[in-house]
Amino acid sequence: MKNMPATLGIRASSPVSLAPRGTSGDRAGERGLAILITHVSRLLSSFSSIRVRRGSLVPDLIKAPGVVPIFFLLGCGNPADHVPAASVNKPSGAAMEGEKAAATAGQFFAFKPEPSTIGFVGSKVTGSHNGGFKSFAGEFRVVNGRVADTGNKVVIDTTSLWADDNRLTSHLKSADFFDVAQHPTATFVTTSVSQAKDGATVTGDLNLHGITQSISFPAKIGVSESAVSVTAEFAINRFDFEIKYPGRANDLIRKEVVLKLNVQATSGRADLKSIEQAAQTSSATAASPAKPGGPRRPKPGQ
Repeated sequence: MKNMPATLGIRASSPVSLAPRGTSGDRAGERGLAILITHVSRLLSSFSSIRVRRGSLVPDLIKAPGVVPIFFLLGCGNPADHVPAASVNKPSGAAMEGEKAAATAGQFFAFKPEPSTIGFVGSKVTGSHNGGFKSFAGEFRVVNGRVADTGNKVVIDTTSLWADDNRLTSHLKSADFFDVAQHPTATFVTTSVSQAKDGATVTGDLNLHGITQSISFPAKIGVSESAVSVTAEFAINRFDFEIKYPGRANDLIRKEVVLKLNVQATSGRADLKSIEQAAQTSSATAASPAKPGGPRRPKPGQ
């Protein structure tokens, strides 16, 4: 005990010392820990004064004095941390050529909603939200018992977007995010499907929000004589598609979005044109949705 170079103690009137007394890092370390301890104390004490109402605990907590810094430090985890990130490159133009070459060759398998799903998970400091699309159609081309590199396509009606909160659904359809009035469809066309025993890597051109990028992501693919199944979970960066709405200063929206694909296709061709036409009609008749927080006040003279 006589040879111990440092002491560790906590006193109500002084910060904690983790550095040997007399070292140059002692004062700086104590100041940093003192700040952290202060915020934790305020966070714990704030619970006794916060009124808990349905759906209001997190906003009230953020408004509590001294809580914002520690809340940002301990905030909601990022769902994208648990899935692989799609790699992004400039489109090569191979998707269009592949579509032309694969117009008739091979066996086609079509899919649509029920039982197939295309969903997403977005998150911010205070939590995450689930969403997806109610209307889409797509098809796979199978040659010699495997999904071909080209000839696979999906068309999504972005006006059919849904989220787990009605106000959020309206906001996601607005110009801040998907801007469905200007971009009523999103498409994905493959340029390569590399399959191995432990999984597959799918590469193709994703057109979203009027921006086309080549993306690659891991997937599980099953092929039988009567069906094709594809499942995948991966993250994309919405900034790559010029969707850059930041969110509120005390509740920033993360740039990563998790995409979830669960596709079950059966023999046949997909009616892609009907999806495109329905999306165009919906975008032309839909009113511009309001942002969260209620309708905007009219300008003088309006």
